Amino acid sequence: MRGRKKDPKVQEIIRQCNELGITYTSYLRRLQTGWTKEEALSTARVGAVYRTKDGTPIFTYLKSIGKSYGTFNNLIHLGLSVEEALEHTLKCENRVRNKYYRDGMTLRQYCIKNGLDYTKEYYWEVKKNGNKIAR
Repeated sequence: MRGRKKDPKVQEIIRQCNELGITYTSYLRRLQTGWTKEEALSTARVGAVYRTKDGTPIFTYLKSIGKSYGTFNNLIHLGLSVEEALEHTLKCENRVRNKYYRDGMTLRQYCIKNGLDYTKEYYWEVKKNGNKIAR
């Protein structure tokens, strides 16, 4: 047998995570954000880390009104606060892809043509527009 022996406590937590459909990393991240062990193993959706003011998981809230959690999550990773990201996600129409243009082409096409990192360029477009998504 190579490596260390597997800790049975950790293996039990991993089994519980698999039953919920979350990863062990998600479980650890939840603990880091202040969840108790019981809470971390009682919620199946990873998006439940972010919550509305009334305590509803944002993933569940956005799904119930037909909005994209992916849009919200991308805005969080761009550095917007939870409130700002939620506000922009609620304003955003579903399936709106091309928000920014340069030289008559979409920002993504422009980045591909010029060998630029789309994520970084998108970040700067958001910052340039004062954290407001262009319409």
